[in-house]
Amino acid sequence: MFCPDFPRDKDYYLKKVLGKTGTATVVFSIENNLTVIHEILLTAALPLITINYGHENRSSISKVVSAIEDILNGTQSVRIGTQNFRLDKLPPFRRRVLIETLNIQYGETISYSQLAERAGNKMAIRAAGTAMATNPFPLIIPCHRVIKTDGTIGNYGGGIEMKRKLLKAEGVLLA
Repeated sequence: MFCPDFPRDKDYYLKKVLGKTGTATVVFSIENNLTVIHEILLTAALPLITINYGHENRSSISKVVSAIEDILNGTQSVRIGTQNFRLDKLPPFRRRVLIETLNIQYGETISYSQLAERAGNKMAIRAAGTAMATNPFPLIIPCHRVIKTDGTIGNYGGGIEMKRKLLKAEGVLLA
């Protein structure tokens, strides 16, 4: 979650993104003239924070915002690279889970157990679930496409209703 783990020696910026299925906020900074995406917050997960607004017109932020708008409006977005996203600070298994989640296609779902296996440890189902629950980049890393083994929806940082709307917009029918 934003704030406690972030160093206080730089300015962070917020860009709010609205769509039919919900709202997201991109948290980013400018480091060595590069845009670094630190986290994407969903409405239900947004903490009370004081932060700077600005730099919305930087091209890397514009691409992220455009992709999030597409996802929130139920249209298939162009995949964007994660080179501007802070994955390097994550533990190795969690990073592998998030990278595997990027491979889940639009309109597809997989179970937490399938995700754990794809990430290299079929016994680490709870760890895969924890990686989804703490995904710092929801929507871009589509954790909403991961469901329970029994086919039910499971939890989501933006709330179960948002997850249901996102999956329905992608044409996914749930039990």
